[in-house]
Amino acid sequence: MVIYKALLNYGYSSFKLEILEFCNKDETLAREQYYLDLLLPEYNLLKQAANRLGSKHSEKTKEKISLSLKTKLKLLGKAHHRLGSSHSEESRAKMREVARNRLAILKEAGLSITHSEERKAKMRMSAIKHPVEVTNVLTNETIIYPSMKQAASIIGVNESTVRRALKRDNPLIKKTYKISYVSKDE
Repeated sequence: MVIYKALLNYGYSSFKLEILEFCNKDETLAREQYYLDLLLPEYNLLKQAANRLGSKHSEKTKEKISLSLKTKLKLLGKAHHRLGSSHSEESRAKMREVARNRLAILKEAGLSITHSEERKAKMRMSAIKHPVEVTNVLTNETIIYPSMKQAASIIGVNESTVRRALKRDNPLIKKTYKISYVSKDE
């Protein structure tokens, strides 16, 4: 969009497209980074080759992505592929076995994982599911999710974003979703 506006503003004759160097496919990122550092191009939004770090989507783009995901989920006829489901006992047994094998490999290598009692207590608390109520303030639609993690997944944010919103006076996420704890007596 920036280049498009610049072309309209300054005219096509003010710009040129030119190949700086021919290189092998496996060298392209390194060479791109070299020229980014050397030329410091004004219209390049990203400062690192193949890395969006530091860039942000516009609100309009975020809305388009959100709408696209919601449309896909509606077409599939479900909220989220894991919503309301849990792993079978067989799957859980396999996951436990994989975890045990990982620990055995670490022990053989002379490494071990130990946590302080404080850390263990925090991990136990985070394992407890906290049901949350999510209200879309634009449509007034309210859905109760069994955990913050599931709510975050549906909204398209990290669980920590939901956690932070619950601590604020105005618990809005993406200026659309109001988050609140579900009381025990509900």
